[in-house]
Amino acid sequence: MDIKTSSKQKDRNPKNKFKVTRRTFIKIGGAVAAAAICGFELRNLYAVDDDINPDPNAGDTGVQVIRTACMMCNAGCGLQVKVKDGTALMIEGNPFCPHTNDYSTAGTEAVLSDISEPDKYPGTPCARGNGGLKTLYDPYRIKQPLKRTGARGEGKWQAISWKHAFDEIIDGGSLPEGTFEGLKAIRGTPDSSKRASEKLTTDDTNYASEAKSGDPANFGFKANRYVWIRGRDQISQITKRFNDSYGTVNHIEHSSLCNANYSVPAKTTFTGPKTAKYSYMRVDLDNVEYLILLGTNPLEANVGTPYWARKLMTFKSNGGKLIVVDPFFTHTASKADKWIPIEPGTDLPLLMGMMRWIIDNNRLISNYLSIPNENDASSAGYKNYTDAAFLVKTTEGKGEEFLNASEAGISEGVTTLSSDISSSDKVISVQSTSTFPSKGFVKIGDEILYYPEKDDTANTLGTSSNGCIRGSFNTKAASATSGTSVVVPFVVRKEDGTIALYSNVSSATLDWSGTVNGHECSTSFKLLKDRVTSKTLEEWASICKVSADTIQTLADELSNGDKKACIEAYRGAWGHTNGYQTSRAVNILNTILGRVDKIGGYCTSKRFGGKEPSKPVSSSLTSGVRIDRASSKYEGTLETPTRQWYPVASVVTQEAIPSMAVGYPYKCKALMFYIHNPAYTQPNTQGVKDSLTKKDGDSYAIPLVVSCSIFMDETAALSDYILPDSTYLERYSLPFTSYPTLKTKAGTIRRPVIGSYKDISIEGSSARIYIPDGSSLDGSSFGGVDELLEAWSGPMPYDEQLIQMAKKLTIPNFGADGMGSGKNLDTAYQFWDETLALGDFSNGLGDEGASGSPGDSTESYMTMGGRWENPKQVEDPSASGWAKNRYDDLISIFSEKVAHSKNALTGEEYSGIPAWEKPNIGLKGAEFEDAGYDYT
Repeated sequence: MDIKTSSKQKDRNPKNKFKVTRRTFIKIGGAVAAAAICGFELRNLYAVDDDINPDPNAGDTGVQVIRTACMMCNAGCGLQVKVKDGTALMIEGNPFCPHTNDYSTAGTEAVLSDISEPDKYPGTPCARGNGGLKTLYDPYRIKQPLKRTGARGEGKWQAISWKHAFDEIIDGGSLPEGTFEGLKAIRGTPDSSKRASEKLTTDDTNYASEAKSGDPANFGFKANRYVWIRGRDQISQITKRFNDSYGTVNHIEHSSLCNANYSVPAKTTFTGPKTAKYSYMRVDLDNVEYLILLGTNPLEANVGTPYWARKLMTFKSNGGKLIVVDPFFTHTASKADKWIPIEPGTDLPLLMGMMRWIIDNNRLISNYLSIPNENDASSAGYKNYTDAAFLVKTTEGKGEEFLNASEAGISEGVTTLSSDISSSDKVISVQSTSTFPSKGFVKIGDEILYYPEKDDTANTLGTSSNGCIRGSFNTKAASATSGTSVVVPFVVRKEDGTIALYSNVSSATLDWSGTVNGHECSTSFKLLKDRVTSKTLEEWASICKVSADTIQTLADELSNGDKKACIEAYRGAWGHTNGYQTSRAVNILNTILGRVDKIGGYCTSKRFGGKEPSKPVSSSLTSGVRIDRASSKYEGTLETPTRQWYPVASVVTQEAIPSMAVGYPYKCKALMFYIHNPAYTQPNTQGVKDSLTKKDGDSYAIPLVVSCSIFMDETAALSDYILPDSTYLERYSLPFTSYPTLKTKAGTIRRPVIGSYKDISIEGSSARIYIPDGSSLDGSSFGGVDELLEAWSGPMPYDEQLIQMAKKLTIPNFGADGMGSGKNLDTAYQFWDETLALGDFSNGLGDEGASGSPGDSTESYMTMGGRWENPKQVEDPSASGWAKNRYDDLISIFSEKVAHSKNALTGEEYSGIPAWEKPNIGLKGAEFEDAGYDYT
């Protein structure tokens, strides 16, 4: 079987045009000599003959410059690709993208005229981004669907058609070991709206006693037996839509192998309760003057390495002071003003020691921390506020949960529902709103919600034009019945000793513990203070092997005055088993110094993005417990579960495959991988391989494994079917734009740079479809999915695969009226066109592909490759010292969600305040022996 380029396919690899023969060697040598003698640019000489160097000038005949986004890592840096006669020849940086170029705009947002001759003067990507053509034109790319014909991992395959592959994956088929169920049967019988509806039963699990109340139906729909795991797909708008509409909760991404110790602390610190959307924070590199980096090494690797390298060197040349704390003398450390070696995994004691010194020496911003509400913070000139003064109920000094108005025994902020509510209701009717703040938070059952306004006449929290934000503070929106208690969830202690609603006090007691209405309480700040002062500075220093004097100096320099200073640990110190606590401490340290949202401080980012198209069927799509038990509290009747549960984590990728292999907590029938190669990249790769090849009788424990990949990687080799995907240069998406690296609003558009478009008719409706280079679609009119699949040969973009698979499965939110009345979802082009148009790109894809070729849209944001605010305007012109793009919300020092959670295997309760634990502690609390290697 031949999985390389067929004889009918044109060889597009520019490297194959450049074979070093004796003749070409002499030509190049002569060219170099001529350039040296004549003094003209070698670059221009090379562009004369593509056989010498396939890098034509932008103005040459047949040359296009098409702007898109990189995906050689997750940064999403802007690229511009030189394409000649349908072949991509050179990748350069997009000069409009601030990741790869420094420039200023004439107005508030970039326009084409801001950069003179951008085609000729590109930005600078990193070396990895520059090498993307190797991936695009790799001769070992898989060109057609493959079906396993031997044992898993034996390497025996059969090339099959797309229709053949989809028929068996969806309707079931046979493999050498026997028959298997397809995705349609696994899903079960849908309801009248095509939703998944059948619940799991005792036939689907050997662990029914570990389900809530011992009922396996509480594990969710039978559709959960299909598990989907991805790496960096960057098309989550469509992958999540597919999995939700199918009915599985098992949309499992890879971040527990990546940045979970960054994202989860962000969720529990910068929870964004006004929007129920958390925020990431990083240093403002454009304006910082003093920077401490904990374990991160941006000059070698970071998200947005070209940006970091430029900005960090500019920071140094402008006199900025750089401190690097790292066990190793890294390249970044070599550029630092001070390198501080530290015991690996002990960054938290360093932070605790710094906070101890800052508190002992009154270097924190007390007046800011004592303001407990948004209105008074704004009046005092602050753009955010904290829970530092909120009262927390305690048991033997451990924070349990916030004291609410009813528990505090005050008469304000307490009422009941006057009618039933559902989880989607935005206007909440109560008995009386008269004692409630004009806006703020209420707690109904276990849910906290934010109401932006109230109506005292109608007695509603939220109005029809300005409804409530449900599920704030990492709680879940839930239904409730009439008569359920509605309370303001936060109270504070006034300076005169009385207790009041958080919203009614301009400055509350910060450092206090005592009894309120029979409840032992402390302020959030007092809990933090007690934790950091539980050891002396010298004791903290002895743990991390950094001298007390050095810790004192760091704390002094970081907190000295209102200078532009920051500490961050992105992709550094949080890369340990105790990294969650470390990352939380970094967030809190920046907070107590008032550095959040400040120029040169700890800032978030905003993005120009898309908006997912309407889902005609949007409610009750999924149900139950994920296979990795992430975001689930153990509530089984068996006292101790068989495997760990993870109530705080959003994902535990490394738990999914071994759990599937043993059928815990329920049996799985199908697994699909997308841009994920755990047999190579996940810790304990042998365990992954063993799980994928584990037998259950004559069949495999996981009966069906599908891998969507561009290569025969290690995991694809252990799969049953391989569906060939296109590369990032042959697809649409909206990258995340480097987390919060950029502080000005940004949005890069990824789009194909080669291939073709075709206007087709499918089931009687018109649509445009993208076809990658080397693939083909015979015909232009198709009666249905099967006809289109029969006509397609070559790799198919994964978003296109999912849409055609969804239509063949007849799940909701795809096909006719799939994006709302009169808006069909038949192709990926339609999806992205609508996604952009509903978001910040009003004309969608700008009729891209009308000519049949990429790069023909005249829409300005398509031509530029995205939208960007003026990269030089980080500061808010109307608020000196504050970032233009801000978090602007409540910052949590105490996390009630974490404090409500516990280790299901040991019963140990987790701490809502950062707590030190050694980095070598296992799930059951056992300490692992150090191997004894000396890294000093």
